[in-house]
Amino acid sequence: DSAPYAVYDGSGLVFGVATSLDDSSGDHAIHMYDARNYKGGPFSEMKVTRNSIEAALQGKGIASDVASNLSRGKWNSMAFNKSGDQILVGAERGVGLVVN
Repeated sequence: DSAPYAVYDGSGLVFGVATSLDDSSGDHAIHMYDARNYKGGPFSEMKVTRNSIEAALQGKGIASDVASNLSRGKWNSMAFNKSGDQILVGAERGVGLVVN
């Protein structure tokens, strides 16, 4: 029951939409659209799994039980970086994810 999030890049020509794929799995998708041709569907789609978030946290030296807990946080914000080549996703429990 996470709400989808949408955000435009700095140029206003591209926007991304993040959605929860299944609340029980914790997996998400980010769909990238050309604002001038959004009816043509997304030009890029990325799946971000709870397992990949957990593994990335563990790779930063966070204990597996803490990483497991942090990876379950619902996403609650999304923004492009200034150059538009990365997306920052904010999640519950103070987690920030950078998606390339």
